[in-house]
Amino acid sequence: MEYRLLLKNDWHNCMKSYFGKKPFTMKSAFLLTEIQNEPARCTLLLSEFIPLEETDYESRAMNSMSFSSRVLFDILQKASHDKKSLIFVHSQRTADTSSFESNDTKMIFRISYAYMPFGIHASLYFAENGISGKIWLPTLSTNPLNIICNEERICS
Repeated sequence: MEYRLLLKNDWHNCMKSYFGKKPFTMKSAFLLTEIQNEPARCTLLLSEFIPLEETDYESRAMNSMSFSSRVLFDILQKASHDKKSLIFVHSQRTADTSSFESNDTKMIFRISYAYMPFGIHASLYFAENGISGKIWLPTLSTNPLNIICNEERICS
């Protein structure tokens, strides 16, 4: 199965503006998406960008962050009500997906699938050198996520 996220230019620019501010600091946001299933392909269509506010973070440093579980549950409730899937987005120094499979990230998707088993959930890593992502399956294993911006593949 191929997994894709379609980003229109305005969404991509919105994320670049939020995550690309200097100096670098860890930031998080959530995306809500609709799912378009085709044979052998699942496409996520972005419908809402929800950046975390300063007051949502419990701590934040150059290489780590934490936020209130209340934030996650509020977003899960909204996503569930709207029948949307969830993408957790955060900034990091490089867009290397292998470096950020922390227990906290796994917990986000364990809770997401418990709360919304109908969805297909993902994570994105927004960095100075690009953006990358992965699909999190209910087993907490992952698959690559191709990111398409205006019909052009910008990462995988």
